[in-house]
Amino acid sequence: MIAEVQHNLGTQAMYVVLHSPGNIGQLTNWKTGAWLTILSAIMSVLLLSSLHRAAEFKGTGELIQSTGHRRSKVLKAALLSGGVVALINGMVSALILIVLSFLLTPELTIAGSISYGMSITLTMLGVMALASIAQSLWGNSHNLNRLG
Repeated sequence: MIAEVQHNLGTQAMYVVLHSPGNIGQLTNWKTGAWLTILSAIMSVLLLSSLHRAAEFKGTGELIQSTGHRRSKVLKAALLSGGVVALINGMVSALILIVLSFLLTPELTIAGSISYGMSITLTMLGVMALASIAQSLWGNSHNLNRLG
C-alpha cells in the first residue's frame, strides 16, 4: 500500500513525496498532518480576527474603551486566547497520536507524536502573529477573513 502511495502522482501533488522507509505512522502523519496544519492555521486567523477586530467593526470598540480599557488590552486578550487554543490543539493532537501508538501500531513513536503536536502549536502561533501584523496594517478585519 505504501509503495503505491509513494509512486502516485496525485498524492505527491497534494501531500509532497512520502520518503522511504514508508510505514503506517509516517503515512498517518503525512496525510493528516497537511490538513490539520492548514485547518489549524485558518482557525487561528479567524479566531484572532474575530476577537481582535470584530468589536471595532461592530461599533462596540468605543464601548470597550469607555469602560477604561485600552485598545492594546483587546489585542493582548485575543493573542492570549489564541495562544491557549493553539496549545490545547497541539496537546490534544499529540495525545491522540500517543494513544493511537498504544492501541494500534507501535510505529507511531511518542517523540514523534510530541514533536507533531509542537509543530501544530508553533504553526498556529506563527500564523496568528502574522495575522496580527496583517490586521494592524490592513485596516479592515473582514477583508483579512476573506483571505484566511
